[in-house]
Amino acid sequence: MITDVNWEPTYAEVMGSEEAINNMGSISLDPVDVSSFTSNQEKTYDLWAYLPNTLQIVNRTPQQVTVTFKVERLIEKQLALPISALTIRGYSVGAAFTEETIPVTIQAIQSVIGGIEADDIIGTVDLTGLTEGVHTVPITLRLPTGVTVVGTPPTTEITISGGLPPEAEDMPESNGVQGTDGA
Repeated sequence: MITDVNWEPTYAEVMGSEEAINNMGSISLDPVDVSSFTSNQEKTYDLWAYLPNTLQIVNRTPQQVTVTFKVERLIEKQLALPISALTIRGYSVGAAFTEETIPVTIQAIQSVIGGIEADDIIGTVDLTGLTEGVHTVPITLRLPTGVTVVGTPPTTEITISGGLPPEAEDMPESNGVQGTDGA
């Protein structure tokens, strides 16, 4: 994945008529296919090839520009998101999860993923409108910048027992959930 692009020099001095200079604005280089880049790459361009005939490069200005593409590999990492860390929306009294942790595979560039741990991910499940019984519910994840989930978004199985009072949807959010051991 390309994480940065730099060029040197950052500008070139040109001379020509005022009209030619005003119409120039910037120099556009050829597109580069970066799909096969697996490491940092440099590409050098001859500036003369990209200038209109009405402009010339000033002698003290470099005649070439070097573009550097910084490449970082995408890395996958598996984490175990604790059920106890989930935020529960809707009614959570009488809700029991069948799992203690949820496996989540994430992906990011090498310089980002090394510092990511399960507690950097915020998970939420919404029980609003669910009735007594066993349900598979999606887990909404809020991930750090630059991090994505690999594959299908996670779900978890939850058993709701004891009946839900009519005001269940109005109850505040909770982080206190019961695991399978009843704790």
